[in-house]
This record gives sequence, C-alpha cells and structure tokens, in this order.
Amino acid sequence: MIVGRHAEREALASFLGDPSRSSAALVLEGEPGIGKTTLWLEALADAQERGYTILASEPAEPDAGVPLSTLGDLLDGVDVDALTALPEPQRA
Repeated sequence: MIVGRHAEREALASFLGDPSRSSAALVLEGEPGIGKTTLWLEALADAQERGYTILASEPAEPDAGVPLSTLGDLLDGVDVDALTALPEPQRA
C-alpha cells in the first residue's frame, strides 16, 4: 500500500490509461530510497489488471553489461505468433 505520492500515482494511471499509443516510455527517476521501485511494482500490477502484456527482466549483476544477456528471460513465455509482426531482423 502506497501512502501519499498522489501525483506520481496519477501519472502512472494516466500513462497506462491510453493503450492507443503504438509505443511509449515512462521514466521513474529520483534519489535512492524515495520509492521508485514501489511505484514501479504498483504500475506493473495495474498494467496486468488492465490486460497489458508485461515483459520484464532483471539481469544478474555479472550479466548486466553483456548485450542481449537477458533477452531470453524477457521473451520467455511469449507466444511465437506474437512476433510475426516484427521485421525479420528483429524476429531473428
């Protein structure tokens, strides 16, 4: 349960409330310990409730600098048919 942070929570809800965007990004930034992860986790839960497909990955520290190291984790469980809209280089 998040106490306060009304403006931030409204921004997250507004961001998730417009599924017509073909692509978008939202950045959570701030000093360590101010609750970014808590807001992020609430946004993920809200997105799942709204029916969004969530692709997320958290690389282990040794893999963090290796390009594409977490791509397998990110796409684990994704229906291969969902990738047909991608251009061939990205599908490969």
